[in-house]
Formats: sequence, structure tokens, C-alpha cells
Amino acid sequence: MPTIQHEHSNELNWKGLSQDLFYSPLFQKAMMFANPNAYSTLLKVLTDGENNFASQNAFLQAFTWMGVDFTVEEKTELNNILSNNGFTITV
Repeated sequence: MPTIQHEHSNELNWKGLSQDLFYSPLFQKAMMFANPNAYSTLLKVLTDGENNFASQNAFLQAFTWMGVDFTVEEKTELNNILSNNGFTITV
């Protein structure tokens, strides 16, 4: 179950998160299997985050809405990417 934390988005590295996700196999899998509307919402949240208009919780919700069945290893990779960019949420 996802863990929700509260933190101001200006303390987070949204650009780093976006780039790390873009170049990871996680995004390739999401592009192939995600609900298209939810995937578009996730991209919007990432963009909004880079402009300090999104929260960690918004990212977590959009990520969950995609409906992709990620493995334990993939979730660990995502949690590492999140942590490396200052996020405190986990999937």
C-alpha cells in the first residue's frame, strides 16, 4: 500500500524525478500498459511539480491510477528514484 507524506513541493527535485523516470524501464512499461488518461495525468503532475504546483500525494495518486502491475523490484527502483530526489512517499 502506498505511503502518503506531506511535504512542500519546492523542497523536491521534480526535474530530477522526471528525468530519472523518463530514462528508466519503468516509464517504458508504463507507456505500454498504463491507462492512457492516467498516464497523461502523471505527465501533467510531473510538469506541474517542476513548476511547484504539485504535491507528492498528487504524484502518488496519478501513479496509482495508471493501473500498471509493477513487480516488487520495479517498485523498489521507483522508491529509490523517489528517495534520491527528496521524495518521502513510497509505492
